[in-house]
Amino acid sequence: MQVGDRASSRYIAVAAGLAILVAAFVGSEFRPGALFGAAAGERAGEFLKSWWPPRVDSLFLTRIAKGAIDTVAIAAVGTFCAVLVGLPLGILGSRIVSQGALFAEGEARSHRAWRAVYFGARGIGAFFRSIPELIWAIVFVRILGLGPAPAITAFAIAYGGMLGKVYSEQLEEARPAPVAALEAAGAARLPAFLWGVFPQVAGRMASYTAYRFECAVRASALMGFVGAGGLGFAIEISVQDYLWNEVVTEVALLVLVVMAIETISDAVRSWIE
Repeated sequence: MQVGDRASSRYIAVAAGLAILVAAFVGSEFRPGALFGAAAGERAGEFLKSWWPPRVDSLFLTRIAKGAIDTVAIAAVGTFCAVLVGLPLGILGSRIVSQGALFAEGEARSHRAWRAVYFGARGIGAFFRSIPELIWAIVFVRILGLGPAPAITAFAIAYGGMLGKVYSEQLEEARPAPVAALEAAGAARLPAFLWGVFPQVAGRMASYTAYRFECAVRASALMGFVGAGGLGFAIEISVQDYLWNEVVTEVALLVLVVMAIETISDAVRSWIE
């Protein structure tokens, strides 16, 4: 393809993208100007007045503090379970498996069988992460009832699929030289993979897992709106009762918790990297 043809293709792609974006704006009926209209300003003012004064009595603060602790606990356990799901999906869904690279020639099953394992793991991971964690939580609330268990299960599945995707990509980026060196020294293929590949990517995998934990803390607040416990459940009760002075305190606490978790997580990721 000539340089002029490539440039024309880029212009066509950009024009098509802009046309799709314009069509999306028209179809969504998004009107930014409505946010600054007089009616919207009046409604916003009345709503903000209902926030004051925030509720800060000790009994209420103690109750929502427990909800905040539950939120962090749900996120932590959910992320841990997601790692248990995502790690095998990441290994089996990497090209290392599809190419039969985990095993020596005489130990491996047929190349076709390992490709089936590869595509199966990729398909399961894609299915898990294609459904939002909130939808998974709604499903498991119906199965398991109210409480933290549905949220933890939802994180294990949805985030497990996400972690599996990223883990597989990180494993595929590992340099083959350490594995070859270990094999040349007499190591079997599987131990050579474990000791030659994982040390190269362990830091990046841990860093991304810490980021997913941050996301889980924020998302676990939404889980409470479907009855999965935590601080979100307290916010949902206050919203249903139109107690906006409680909502503002609960949201402020959630912001503080998320900021604290992000600060700690950033420090951990910097230390790992």
